[in-house]
Amino acid sequence: MSQQIWQTYDQDDLIRLVEQGLGWTFLPRGLLSEKLAMGTLIEFFPEFNRTKIANSAEITWRSNLQHGPVATFIIDELIK
Repeated sequence: MSQQIWQTYDQDDLIRLVEQGLGWTFLPRGLLSEKLAMGTLIEFFPEFNRTKIANSAEITWRSNLQHGPVATFIIDELIK
């Protein structure tokens, strides 16, 4: 792995850096599919990432709290 770390403020800037050949990144599938179709990015599977990555999240809230639409969406996505 490289010892250099590049920082960007949004994913569009990150994609532009990778398209210019300055490295690689992990991207959400929604952003990747368009770039793959255009041919500006390629998908590769590095050796260190050939196993499933386990992600976990814990969310807590007050029992008397009513969830708004955003909180409801997040909770629904996390329990899938």
